[in-house]
Amino acid sequence: MVDETVEENTATESDDFRIPETWTELCENEPLFSLLPPLAPAERLSFKQAAQLRKLDSMAGFTLNADINGPEAKSLDDIEAKIDERMEFVGTALDWVKSLTVKPDKVDEWTTGIGLDELFWLIEAILMFYTDQLGKSIASKRKSASTRSN
Repeated sequence: MVDETVEENTATESDDFRIPETWTELCENEPLFSLLPPLAPAERLSFKQAAQLRKLDSMAGFTLNADINGPEAKSLDDIEAKIDERMEFVGTALDWVKSLTVKPDKVDEWTTGIGLDELFWLIEAILMFYTDQLGKSIASKRKSASTRSN
């Protein structure tokens, strides 16, 4: 009986999480995203932007696995190194977000007053959204190509 309860809870939790289908839906889930300048949709990403997205998505996963509950360190130097690593990742990811807009200075304005960890989670949500949308874009392109060839 305990196993059934655990399985039900796990299924419910996984059913609750879903990547938003549209940017509007993402903004409804997190109103801070509505303060960003307009960003290029995933289907308009250049090869370089799509490749950078892949790299950032992998880096985010590594950063999450390394210290999901905050840095675990044996010394202040270890803590400083972990924070520096997260700062570097967020900075690189913000540069990528800036590449998606004609108003990159507005991205800098958007970050004002947001702490490092909160900004990390916001960036992670943007990366997940774009990764999902890019997958849908290629699927749509394949479908369109196969329709034309018939």
